[in-house]
Amino acid sequence: MSKLQLYVKGITGTTITISCLNDIKIRDLKNLFSNEIGKDSYMIRLLFKNIELEDENFLNEIGIENETTLYYMIKLNEEVETLMEIKRHWNLNNNWSRDLHLRDWDEIEVHEDSEEKFIVKFLNLSYEGLTGEIPKEIGNLRNLEYLRLDNNQLTGEIPKEIGNLTNLNLLILYENQFTCEIPKEVKDLNCCKKI
Repeated sequence: MSKLQLYVKGITGTTITISCLNDIKIRDLKNLFSNEIGKDSYMIRLLFKNIELEDENFLNEIGIENETTLYYMIKLNEEVETLMEIKRHWNLNNNWSRDLHLRDWDEIEVHEDSEEKFIVKFLNLSYEGLTGEIPKEIGNLRNLEYLRLDNNQLTGEIPKEIGNLTNLNLLILYENQFTCEIPKEVKDLNCCKKI
């Protein structure tokens, strides 16, 4: 195990220096880098020798050495990337894929806004057998009007980031096993809640 100093460049030419150990995963490197640029790690693409690096690869297994230069890009559609992160978090077996248009994805409903961009308004993951905690990234779906996560086996805390969903008309979370009180940020939402 050795310490590395890596240089990460963007398309603007800005270079950010990251110090880390050589036995960490790309996912960990993205987390370090995201702290530097203020973007969620799942929105970052890291490239080495013009190849996108996979999150589960270890630095020392793919030839990244001290003073290596990597390149980064920010993914463009935050809602798609947020849903892909939710899919990864819960290991969902659904048709969500960057190869399909967002309007063709199961369990969601989208609307076209004035800029001809599709935005997610409806997310229904009830009766999906979901376990673990609700990922805080769900709070990035700021256009959601309808969120159902009921009748699963969700545990832990309800993330306060759900309070970011100020357009919600309906929030349904009952029939889960949460272990805390509802956060103030969620209580303050002006929607019909069934928790």
